[in-house]
Amino acid sequence: MITMFDPDDPTRARSTADVKAEEAQRDFLLACNIMLREMSDYARAWRTCRVAACRRARRCAHVSRACFYTMKRIPLSHVEQLCAIEEVRLELVKRRRESRGQ
Repeated sequence: MITMFDPDDPTRARSTADVKAEEAQRDFLLACNIMLREMSDYARAWRTCRVAACRRARRCAHVSRACFYTMKRIPLSHVEQLCAIEEVRLELVKRRRESRGQ
């Protein structure tokens, strides 16, 4: 089994599979956040957002993604959302590989 050292605790080794699983989870959550913001920007939900920063920026600009939750109608179906999230996730993985020079 291949192991990697935990940056928080160098004495504790972690398996490569665990590290990759955590990285995949982070990628998925980041892709979800990006898609929520993109959908709210597409639907111009910032117009009715309760956060003033979003209205000033004319886009979803708040950490809580409040614009998305004020939308009256979501522009994509659930399946379309999952497909879009997967595309964004694959783009994130591609950029990471390019930045690492692989």
